[in-house]
Amino acid sequence: MKKILIFSAVIIISLALVPMFAAFESHVINVTAKIESALVVSPKEVDFGAIFPQETFYEDYKVELSSAFMSESRVNSVSYVIRQTPKPKDPAKTIGGMSSQEWCRQNHPADDGNPGDPYYENCYPVLCTYLSKIKNPADIDCNDRQLRVPHDIDDVALGYLTKSGSDIRDLWQLELTVPCFEGSCEIDFDPHLYGDPLDPRMLDRVFGCDLLIEVTGIDESPPAPTTTTDIITRTGSGFGKTQFSDQQATWSGRTRYGDNNAATSEPYEVAVGTNLDVLSSRNGIGHSWINGNTEPFQLTFTDSTNKARLTVGGKVSEFTVAECKNSIAITVKAPKDTLGSSVEVKNVRFNGANVGPYNSIKAEGTSSGEDIKYLLLQNVNTSQDWTLTGDLNFLWRSQTYLQLERPAVDFDID
Repeated sequence: MKKILIFSAVIIISLALVPMFAAFESHVINVTAKIESALVVSPKEVDFGAIFPQETFYEDYKVELSSAFMSESRVNSVSYVIRQTPKPKDPAKTIGGMSSQEWCRQNHPADDGNPGDPYYENCYPVLCTYLSKIKNPADIDCNDRQLRVPHDIDDVALGYLTKSGSDIRDLWQLELTVPCFEGSCEIDFDPHLYGDPLDPRMLDRVFGCDLLIEVTGIDESPPAPTTTTDIITRTGSGFGKTQFSDQQATWSGRTRYGDNNAATSEPYEVAVGTNLDVLSSRNGIGHSWINGNTEPFQLTFTDSTNKARLTVGGKVSEFTVAECKNSIAITVKAPKDTLGSSVEVKNVRFNGANVGPYNSIKAEGTSSGEDIKYLLLQNVNTSQDWTLTGDLNFLWRSQTYLQLERPAVDFDID
C-alpha cells in the first residue's frame, strides 16, 4: 500500500571491470531514488473543541496533486482512499512491539462505555463513526465516494485526481454529527441520522479519530479517446445499470410516458440528472408523445462544464453531472398490454459512428406482463466530450396500462 508517495527514480549505473583474469569478479550498480509525495492534504489537524449533543459542525479540507506530481510528465492520475482509525493518545509510543496507532486499531475496550477501561489509557474514545466525509456538491466526480453518518469504522471514502481532466484538487468537508447520551436524547433523536447514543459514563471525555489519506493507484498516461473498435456491446433482460460493478449510475437520462402533457414539467417526460427520483437532482421537462411515432434522441456530455444534455423531439433537458469512466446502459421498458406494446431504441451511434453488431434493443409488453431489456456499451470513455444518438419509438394499443414509467427509456452512465 503506497501512502501518499510516488517514486520518481533515477538509476545511475556504473560498471567496474577488473582488466585481468581473476578468481572473483565484482560489479557495482549504484541506485538512487528521490521519493516525492503525490498528494498534499490541508489542514493537518482539526479541533472541534467543546461540543454539545445533536449539534453539527463542519470543517473544510482539501486533497490536491503535489507540485512534484504535476511536474512529472510520466504520470497522470491518482486514486486515493480516506480511512479512519482510532486515535492514539501518544502517536510516538510503542505498545507491545507495535505502533500506538496500530495497537489502537487492533484492540478494543472490554467495556466501551467505561472511561476506566484499560484501552483508554492509550487510545481516545472513538469519534470516527460520527464523522461524515462529504464532497463539495460542485466537485463530485464519478470516481468519488462519500461517507455519511451512520457508518462503521472500517468504511472508507474514495477520491480521484487527474491532470488530463483538469481535476487536480478535491474539496472535502468533514461533518461532525454530535451524538447524545443514553437517557438524555431529544424526543426526535434518530440514530439513523446521528448514530447510536453514547454511554452517559463517557460524558466530558475527549473523543478522537485519525483520518488516513492513502494512495491506492497511480495511472501513468491519460485515457485515450474512444474509437468504435474499442466498444463492447451486449444485450440482456432487466435493468442495464445492474450490470455496473456497484449496480449504481453516476448520472442518468430518461424519456418516458410521464403525464403525456407538454405543458407540465412535473411529472416529466424528458429528464437528465444525478438522481431522477429527487426533484432537486434532475431537470425534467414536458413532451407530447405521438403513439407509434419514431423520434431521434441525442445525449451529450461536455467535459469542460460537466454538463449533460438529453434532447428528444426537440425538447432539451440539461443538468450538471460528474464525469464517469467507461459504461453506458440503455434500458427499454414496455408496459403490460393485452393488445401488445413496445419500446424500441435503434441506430445507436457513439460520436457519430455505429457502436457495433448490437446497436438496437426492443422490449415488448404482452397480456402476461411488462418487458424490460437493456443494451450495454462498455469500454466507452465517458470522462471526455461525447455524444450518443439514435432513434426511439413508443407504441401502445391500450391506454389502460400506461404509467409514468411505462413506456420509458433509461440512459445510465457509469
